[in-house]
Amino acid sequence: MENIQIAIEFSHKNGYDTAIICDVPEWKYNGQTVYIAMNSDSENRRTGYPAFIIIENNKARFANINEIDKIMGFTTVPEGFYNTDEDFMSL
Repeated sequence: MENIQIAIEFSHKNGYDTAIICDVPEWKYNGQTVYIAMNSDSENRRTGYPAFIIIENNKARFANINEIDKIMGFTTVPEGFYNTDEDFMSL
């Protein structure tokens, strides 16, 4: 079975209407394509991070928060980078 079909079946089992291939070139997981679970109607759309689906060994799972950060290229500010909240707010 193709990965997109695995992702679609997984999304159905988790209350979504479908899954699509994430076509943002930079958004990969360990170099692999990721998929996004989606609902087609506006009443059932969700806000927040995309529901990324990762396929490994022909099994689908949702990405955890650390993987989402990695996929989307987020980084965290190192502790102690700003001396005070005022330093941060002055940016």
